Amino acid sequence: MSRFMAGVAAACSLVALPAAAADDDVCGPRASILDTLSRDYQESPAAMGVASGGSVIEVFTARSGKTWTILLTHPDGNSCIVAAGEQWTPVLRQLSSTDNEI
Repeated sequence: MSRFMAGVAAACSLVALPAAAADDDVCGPRASILDTLSRDYQESPAAMGVASGGSVIEVFTARSGKTWTILLTHPDGNSCIVAAGEQWTPVLRQLSSTDNEI
């Protein structure tokens, strides 16, 4: 487990999140995880999408780019941090000819 992920896990455990799911995932109520990401890491939403099975996947980043987190929220409302790291760098998307098709 990376040092950053260990820090996130420790911070989340302080807000009474349930025990982590399989592997290194930190799971719990979405609101508690978002509070921790905002308060302790100054992270806010950067991107989101719907995954298979109806889960929502979100990317949170610190404005400074120092940290990032990927959060997966299941249809039952349980959320899990599935990845986290440091040195986020946004990439500008190149438009292609198919991007005009909406």
